[in-house]
Amino acid sequence: MVAVCDDRREDQSRRGASTAKCSLAGNTLARVSAGVAIAVGAVIGLTVGIVISLTTDVPFASEIGLVLGALAGWLWRRERA
Repeated sequence: MVAVCDDRREDQSRRGASTAKCSLAGNTLARVSAGVAIAVGAVIGLTVGIVISLTTDVPFASEIGLVLGALAGWLWRRERA
């Protein structure tokens, strides 16, 4: 995928504030809150954990999937320094 960035406000970017709109292949990415990202990650992780728990005999697979999914959602959405 190719990232396309368009800086619409050059005067503010000179002052240090980044106002560039970036997208992948021309489509803008949706902005979601950190809470929504954590919830979506937790649901996906729980689903994967349940599937793993049903197909194998791994103890606490659904709980581990829930925690790892929530962590992945938080890492995906958190602000980068």
